[in-house]
Amino acid sequence: MPDSSPNSAQQQEATSPPRGGAGPATSHLQSLVGDFPERRRLALLWAWALNPSGLERALARIRPGDVCTKRQTAPEAPSEAVLGDDGRFHVRGSRMLCSIPERGMPEWVAPREGWERPRPEPSASWRHEAQLRWWVDEAGRALRTASQAITDPNVRELTAVWHVTAPDGAGVDPGSVPLSQRCPIAPAYLWPPTRSTSPIGILRSRLASRFGPRCSLCGVLPGSVVDHDHFDGLVRGLLCGVCNTGLESCLHVDQCPRALYLNDPPAAALRLTYPSARKTVKELRHTERRVAALGFDPFELLRS
Repeated sequence: MPDSSPNSAQQQEATSPPRGGAGPATSHLQSLVGDFPERRRLALLWAWALNPSGLERALARIRPGDVCTKRQTAPEAPSEAVLGDDGRFHVRGSRMLCSIPERGMPEWVAPREGWERPRPEPSASWRHEAQLRWWVDEAGRALRTASQAITDPNVRELTAVWHVTAPDGAGVDPGSVPLSQRCPIAPAYLWPPTRSTSPIGILRSRLASRFGPRCSLCGVLPGSVVDHDHFDGLVRGLLCGVCNTGLESCLHVDQCPRALYLNDPPAAALRLTYPSARKTVKELRHTERRVAALGFDPFELLRS
C-alpha cells in the first residue's frame, strides 16, 4: 500500500534520481517499486537496475492474498538432545525429530502373496535412514564419497537403515552438543549453532541475548543465521536456515510474514553491520554497471 504518512512525499523525492540523470527505464522501474518502504525501495532499485522488465513480470505474478512460505505444515520445536544407543545425540520434541516413520501398506490394502505387513515401530525405537554413495576405481576399491549421479557406473549406492533407542528422562541442551556428536541425518536447521568467538558468532550471541534464541520469523526453530540486508549490509535479525532461504525474493509490500519482517527488521535499531569480505573486481564492475543503468547511486541517498 502507498505510504500515507506526512513524510511520504519527502521520502519519494529522496529516492528519486537527480534531475536529468535517469532514463525512461529507470523511471519505469521506480514506478514499479513506489509502494515499498524506503529502504526496500532502494534495495529493489539496486537489485533490478539491469532488468526492469523482469521485476515487472515478477510483480505481475503476485496475487492478492498470496504469501511467501517455505513450509506446508508448522514445524515442531526441538526441546532437547538425547544420547542414543548408536553413540550420537538426537534432537527430540514429542518424538525423535530426525527419525523416519516406518513404511507400510494401509490397513485396507491386502498384502501380496509372500509379503508380510511390517510390524509397528516400537515406541522406544526410532527408525533412521540414509543414502550412502561412494566412488570406486576399476579394481572395485572404494576411493571417496561420491557426488556424481547414480547413473555413473563408478558410483555405488546403499540405503542404510538402523533403529535408535534412547533412555527416557531429561536430555541436554541441543546447543551444547558438538557437531561431531550430532545425528548425521538430522536436518541442520533443527540444531542450534555451536558457540563461537568469530565475528559472526559474536553477532549471533548478541542477537540471541536481545531477541531470544529462536528464529525471528517462524518463532519455532533455532535461530542459526545472522540475517543481513544484502543491499546496505545492516543486520536484520536471527533466522533459522529454512526462513533465511530465498528471503529477499519476497516482493509483497505487506500482509506477508516475510514482507513484515523486511519492512521492520527486529535488529534495525541496533545498526549492526554484517562482516563481509572485500568486493572483487568483478563485483565492483557490476556495481558500476548498475549505477550507470540507474543514473544515480542509491548508496549516496542512504548516507545523506
